[in-house]
Amino acid sequence: MENICEQIFQNIIDECMKEKNKDLLNAKVLDPIIVYVGRQLIPYLVFSVVVISVFLSVLIAICIQFLTKSTLKV
Repeated sequence: MENICEQIFQNIIDECMKEKNKDLLNAKVLDPIIVYVGRQLIPYLVFSVVVISVFLSVLIAICIQFLTKSTLKV
């Protein structure tokens, strides 16, 4: 039974490694999956960029305010 399963898996792998089947697999399976995942991740990426931008803006504003206060005291 184990040998039969190995032969079946090896035949599947051999078929998938053929250039014609690779192209078909990429066009019909992998590309749509990547497009779908990309569309699902875009809102999270946009949110992350906005949060990081706001954080950096606040940090820069605090640094500028701190530097201007310290230069005025001198």
